[in-house]
Amino acid sequence: MRVALYTLGCKVNQFETAALAEGFISRGADIVNYTQEADIYVVNTCTVTSRAAYQSRQILRKLRRSRKKSRIIATGCYVQMGAQEILEAVPEQVCLVGNGQKARLVDLALEIEDGMEFYVGSISRVTTIAPFTVKRQLGRTRAFVRIQDGCNSFCTYCIVPYARGRSRSLAPELVEKQVKTMIQEGIKEVVFTGIHIGMYGEDLP
Repeated sequence: MRVALYTLGCKVNQFETAALAEGFISRGADIVNYTQEADIYVVNTCTVTSRAAYQSRQILRKLRRSRKKSRIIATGCYVQMGAQEILEAVPEQVCLVGNGQKARLVDLALEIEDGMEFYVGSISRVTTIAPFTVKRQLGRTRAFVRIQDGCNSFCTYCIVPYARGRSRSLAPELVEKQVKTMIQEGIKEVVFTGIHIGMYGEDLP
């Protein structure tokens, strides 16, 4: 089985795509570039700007036209906020997985039948951070660790809290475990990332 992943947007999206790639590899998949033939394509979308949303639609349309026999799965913030827009722009068979279900994406990708499937629930009800882990990131010596997700600020101009949910933090012992694993895999530099790192720990006991 060949799987291709394409990422738009922030460092958190990049980290989550790396985690998804490792999940597929653990199931025996080969990861290939999205320009190559694959059985499954995963597009991790962004919607923080109208340009990012447009690019998300564009890559989905391109993949659907050129890879008619492949399974196309869209996830990420644009899916969370603009599922209906995606359905209108890409009416053919595309599976949509919201941010609240992203941790289940690998299982869903391997289980679903070809055709439209929807896994987009309310992100506001999610109270824990998705348990993503990454050992390495595409052979690099510098890697990201997502220690926080979501935001509680709800600024008037910002869509992020609605796309990512409320702030959730990774427990310190899990952060430490993740960093140690990366060091063992040869990572020389670890960069902590999140949607609003300044809120890290506010939700922890």
